[in-house]
Amino acid sequence: MLLRAIFYGQADHRPYCARDRDFNLIILRDICTCGAPDVLEFFMDRVFPIFARVMTVEQAIASVQRS
Repeated sequence: MLLRAIFYGQADHRPYCARDRDFNLIILRDICTCGAPDVLEFFMDRVFPIFARVMTVEQAIASVQRS
């Protein structure tokens, strides 16, 4: 689970490193931050879902409790 990523004009490298290592990646969208909110929304809605599950903290907790 990627708990925090900070974006400064470009995507943080950690999600890509996890993808390259075939990790089952969950990105928690409501604790990631960026200087430009539209950039963050773009990555959360369009880029990261290609190789990771993007969800809120509440969704992640519910998912863990179900399993």
